[in-house]
Amino acid sequence: MEFLLLIVVAGLYYIIYLTAVMYSEKIVVLPIIIYAIVFVIIGITYIFIGDSYDQLTNFNVILYMGSLFYAWMAIRNLWNRPLLLKYKNITDSSSGIVNKSEYNSVESLRINIEIAKYKGIISLIVAIVLTVLMTLKSTPQITAETRDLSISFFILSLFIIIIFAVWDLFIRVRKGALAFVVIRPILFSCWLFILNMILSRLL
Repeated sequence: MEFLLLIVVAGLYYIIYLTAVMYSEKIVVLPIIIYAIVFVIIGITYIFIGDSYDQLTNFNVILYMGSLFYAWMAIRNLWNRPLLLKYKNITDSSSGIVNKSEYNSVESLRINIEIAKYKGIISLIVAIVLTVLMTLKSTPQITAETRDLSISFFILSLFIIIIFAVWDLFIRVRKGALAFVVIRPILFSCWLFILNMILSRLL
């Protein structure tokens, strides 16, 4: 069951991209069917997972890491100013005649910008669902271990904020504009802080 859950959680990355494109093209019913199937499979793993410590730990670790990944993915897509700035720099520097490689790069950026809102919203919903499932299928010991891990990630995220702030300054000097990439780790730290509070309340 853990292996099936891992495949589904990892596969959601590609499903989110595919369904975001569908939503951007006003295709609504098919994505709903796809996510219904996905969450039925996750529900099956939730129901039939064993009660042993190892199985519950693996179940929680997969959901926890999945929730963090998709929370970051949500933040990255909802705060897409860096992507917009990159697109602007490429199009502004273009002389009007571009080769195939440059054209593909610009088109890829344009598509990513168009679907960013959908990817962000879907990723946020997925992150919340995975977090809820994680908290429902746990024991006090596993919850405490998850909280300790989350605290470690929170401390690490504070150092990452500093790195991204330096990166912002580098972009400002090189490109002449602030991309505010530092917003992403700040929002991610907020997510971790809220997650820590939830886990602490469950103990």
